[in-house]
Amino acid sequence: MHKYQIVFSQQANQDLEDIAEYLSQFYSRTVDNFKNALVNKLNTISENPLSCPVSMYSNKYRRAIINDYIMYYSINTEDYVVIIYIIIHSSRDIEKYLSKLI
Repeated sequence: MHKYQIVFSQQANQDLEDIAEYLSQFYSRTVDNFKNALVNKLNTISENPLSCPVSMYSNKYRRAIINDYIMYYSINTEDYVVIIYIIIHSSRDIEKYLSKLI
């Protein structure tokens, strides 16, 4: 099976920076735990991008749970690319953020 390349949108990169900054206020282990969970999830998605469910807000996106965060992505099967759009805390107004993408 072909591995998919993972590409982060500008928003997803900003989200990761914000998450790291926020989590660094706690124990250093908290950031490490998030990074490890993220890497594990990205490896899974790279090998099997259909492994995560379709978003209930739009069937264009899939959602992956990473600790207390939800990552939304789409799949380009022709080019074997997964595009990560946003990574948001599960307590946020997800529909509001996704509406910007749809």
